[in-house]
Amino acid sequence: MRNAKWVWQRSDWPNFQYEEVDFTETCGEFTAVASRLAGRIEALAELPRQEITVDLMVSEAIKTMEIEGERLDRESVVNSIAALMGFLPSKGLAWDKKAEGVARLMTDVRQHWNQPLTHNLLFAWQQAVVPESYLYNINRGAYRDDEMQIVSGGVGHYKVHYEAPPPDRVEVEMDHFIDWYNATQGR
Repeated sequence: MRNAKWVWQRSDWPNFQYEEVDFTETCGEFTAVASRLAGRIEALAELPRQEITVDLMVSEAIKTMEIEGERLDRESVVNSIAALMGFLPSKGLAWDKKAEGVARLMTDVRQHWNQPLTHNLLFAWQQAVVPESYLYNINRGAYRDDEMQIVSGGVGHYKVHYEAPPPDRVEVEMDHFIDWYNATQGR
């Protein structure tokens, strides 16, 4: 499709072209900064290292959920992550199920980052961050089975910012993504 409106409609999807030199330079800069940060954290005593680890995970969790328009109580996320990491077992998990769910996701990703990605793992992570609802019929632990758009504007004046691939393409697209991800691990 030459005049594709959405990226997944392009004829070269998902085989994008990019300037490898620019990309390699950017990745190298990121790796250098991340390595310095990791070295500084490793040089700390155990307690400050635990506090920084929790703080980084909490910041990531809160920012991730903000993308979805969710506001989490920072203390609830801190308590949940610290408890799940075994740093503060006496504090216990948060009363906030969303905070607990995102904490479970963050700790699972941190503890099992080197395991192959699977559909079931993605489903488990999705279930962790999407609590059950008695008000809405939410498809948890599975790929979506309906159309999806990102829109803004009032009723009757919607602006469509993005339209996702149709539901019958989701599992196939995820197969491709999982295969790519697992093949590129450790590179």
